[in-house]
Amino acid sequence: YILSILVLMVMISTVAFGQADKGKTNQDIFYEASKEKILGNLDKAIGLYNRCLQMDPEDAASMYELALIYRNRS
Repeated sequence: YILSILVLMVMISTVAFGQADKGKTNQDIFYEASKEKILGNLDKAIGLYNRCLQMDPEDAASMYELALIYRNRS
């Protein structure tokens, strides 16, 4: 179930984050996502973690953080 949600979010974020983070590394975006998560901006954090997964589909740290967000929301 969570995997389906993650796949959907990655596809949606492709459109939303197209050129916005050009030049940023996966690590830069991960730190930004973590900051947004800490600040309570979970929707923004989700989009940024999904962007990390677009850049590196095997990014375990981003997958973990997304799983925590989704688990805590339910």
